[in-house]
Amino acid sequence: FSSQERQVGEEYLQKIGMAYGDRYICLVVRDHTYLSQTYEDHDWSYHDFRDTKIESYEAAVVALAERGYWVLRMGKVVHRRLSVDHPRVVDYATSTHRSDFLDIWLMAHCYFTISTGLGLDSIADIFRRPMVFVNYLPVLDLEAWGRFITVPKPLSWVSNHKPLTLQEQLKHTSLNGHYYKENGIQVDELNPSEITEPVLEMEARLSGSWEETDEDIELHKKFWSKLRQWPNFSKYHGWIHPEARLGTHYLRRSKDWFF
Repeated sequence: FSSQERQVGEEYLQKIGMAYGDRYICLVVRDHTYLSQTYEDHDWSYHDFRDTKIESYEAAVVALAERGYWVLRMGKVVHRRLSVDHPRVVDYATSTHRSDFLDIWLMAHCYFTISTGLGLDSIADIFRRPMVFVNYLPVLDLEAWGRFITVPKPLSWVSNHKPLTLQEQLKHTSLNGHYYKENGIQVDELNPSEITEPVLEMEARLSGSWEETDEDIELHKKFWSKLRQWPNFSKYHGWIHPEARLGTHYLRRSKDWFF
């Protein structure tokens, strides 16, 4: 960025009340509105399984704000406002200050990003920002070349409500939401607590306060070992960053059925 561009970005942060040295986190949540309004002639319903409700992220946003961070909800066209009344929470996506330039600059300079997996988070990736991916599908396609924590959307069988094991999720990998319906698979969203857990895990890891058990380390190793054994692994993955992982709380909760 040029000095003039840096000045524009820093002036915006000052305008919303941030002081020098304050850290902010970008939140970008996919819904159907951007594509349906930008490309009206195309049927995007096969991507609806990737959408999530912004309300589910409020608990994580408040938890970060209470720890002294600023949270900026990103986006160009969104379905609903982020209704959190906190001085360090800004619904930038619906503000009059939103611009294409600030979209890029803010994502490039954030402390870390929370995303559901969509185009804008590529900017954070380019500038090597850590990221938390929540409500992400499919698990085989998780981004693993950076310092990322991922927690997938819950998948269960419609017939018996049992969650899909890792092997079943890999077998039924698809980027088409209609596939899941046709194969009797229910796609649900993470609840607010399940979203907050990996967000605070990332904050703790970056701040150096995260405490990991020997069992946690073994669960992560087991996940990557199982994933690497999958025949299509090399089509999706090359080098794996040593800090790329599934959310620790997710692995702790699911260890009895996931593997």
